[in-house]
Amino acid sequence: TSTTFYAEYLNSHDVHDSGLPVVGSQLPPVPINRSVEVGGDIHTKDYRFGIRGSHVFRDGWTLRHHLDARWIYSPQSPQAALSDDGLDDSACQARGCPVSRELVAIPESRGHTFFISVDALRDFSFWGVDNSVLVGTDLFASNATTRFMFRTDPTLQTNLLRPDDVPVNWSLLLNPDGGSLNFTEEEWVGTYIQDQIRIGEHLHVLFGGRFDHVHERIDRDGSSQSDKLQAIKGRAGILWNLLPPLSLYVNFSQNFGETAGLFEGDGN
Repeated sequence: TSTTFYAEYLNSHDVHDSGLPVVGSQLPPVPINRSVEVGGDIHTKDYRFGIRGSHVFRDGWTLRHHLDARWIYSPQSPQAALSDDGLDDSACQARGCPVSRELVAIPESRGHTFFISVDALRDFSFWGVDNSVLVGTDLFASNATTRFMFRTDPTLQTNLLRPDDVPVNWSLLLNPDGGSLNFTEEEWVGTYIQDQIRIGEHLHVLFGGRFDHVHERIDRDGSSQSDKLQAIKGRAGILWNLLPPLSLYVNFSQNFGETAGLFEGDGN
């Protein structure tokens, strides 16, 4: 029996910076450390715990397991950030280049993930053919909550070439222009089986299959949307050890995935 416990803790402070806007098709003639954004400190706390292990039974079966849980908190303090349309090329002159900014904040950003897997494998011979069988199941679940707000105001404008040293009126966020509260939830459940066969000394054959079921839900400002998908996918391969330094092989595999929040197609 082999068992490993692990734990991680991260506490970090990072400043978010969108970079510099381009003027026409070129970077502006300013120092590389120039920034038109103020604030935006992201304080991340990340907690992670897990257990991983295996057990070999007397009859030849090996059981493996893995459990992982994670909690993340990463709110962003208010920031005077560059607006998406904050720069007008025609207004940029030698004396100055005005850029518009907006106040943004993410006062709430947290999430949780949970993963567990259990599988069993065993080698055995049947009718003179060596087999290595693997069967298992896994579960992945996650959820995240994010609250965002923003406020635009002409007083937030600054000069890209000579940034104004004017205090930012953070109280503008007390009356935001808009925002959103998003909640996402995702659950994956999968089961799989695989057999790797050795025929003689030179031929290896592998085939397997996996069934996945996924459920997703997104809430945006009280409006909810959910989706469920299922899929069966397979894999197969043949390897022929023609000569000691030369092998020929053919491999085929299928994948299944779903992009959170899109709910389009079948995820193939």
